[in-house]
Amino acid sequence: LDEVLATPIPAGDRTFRLADVPHEHRLNEMQFVFGVRPGFNPRSLARCFEDHPSPGRTDDYPDRIRNLRFAALEGFLGGFIDLVFEHEERWYVVDYKSNQLGTRAADYMPARLRPAMSQHHYHLQYHLYVLAVQRYLTLRRGEKFDFARDFGGVAYLFLRGMSPRHDPGCGVFFERPNPDLLHALSELVGPAPRPEGIS
Repeated sequence: LDEVLATPIPAGDRTFRLADVPHEHRLNEMQFVFGVRPGFNPRSLARCFEDHPSPGRTDDYPDRIRNLRFAALEGFLGGFIDLVFEHEERWYVVDYKSNQLGTRAADYMPARLRPAMSQHHYHLQYHLYVLAVQRYLTLRRGEKFDFARDFGGVAYLFLRGMSPRHDPGCGVFFERPNPDLLHALSELVGPAPRPEGIS
């Protein structure tokens, strides 16, 4: 765990360590719940990802979503986000993963993480997380929060591959979500609550 905290995390144009983030800037196990209107189903979800591809996802990822087996949702969707934090005036989402991808550091280099991200639907997971954080920060900060400026990105940390002794980026999948995809996902989920009464 000490090595995970000390590992430099490449985050686009910045690099930081979890050890650099003070406790008062963290939201640990942030819970979220938002309403879901009719039409939230595997086909409509797949269409969002199909219309907004990303080099961080495998080409067949929309088909993987389309093949999910769950009934259309209507009601509420919720969960817990491992870590949300603010660092140098940008917000980040972090999720910890203990997947066993191999026994060598090379098995956890960024290119080797892409299949696991798609296979386990971590892409879908983190887009829902980011949507929740975006709505939370919009409610809390209103017009002071600008997603393009203030949201730094998402880091999925594959703990077994992380060490400051390894090559840069080992054990880390990082991406800044496409705002257009988030907008499409938000439209699919349904309108966010209005900010009246939120302090």
